[in-house]
Amino acid sequence: MDLVDFGRNPKAPQFGRFGTLNVRYGKAKRGQPPRRRNVLSVMDWAVEAVRDYAENIRPRFGCVDHPALWVTERGGRIKPSAAQRTVRAFAHQQAETARSTG
Repeated sequence: MDLVDFGRNPKAPQFGRFGTLNVRYGKAKRGQPPRRRNVLSVMDWAVEAVRDYAENIRPRFGCVDHPALWVTERGGRIKPSAAQRTVRAFAHQQAETARSTG
């Protein structure tokens, strides 16, 4: 996912440049290449989280010219497997916290 994959949605101007996401490698039908499609932003909190990361956190990595949205502290693109591990670890931590606070 690159920064240029986001665009404006004229029917949801409150989301600014994060109103749509161009999915370049979407799920394919059997025997077909990946399908491209645009996904509309619908959740205010999700748009705000991506905007905050893109505008306030990502620039701290010092790779403003890198096309990727999600970058590592070394300036490279985060691999899907690394993102999945991070999300799983966070979900596990949240479940443990919920169990312990019952």
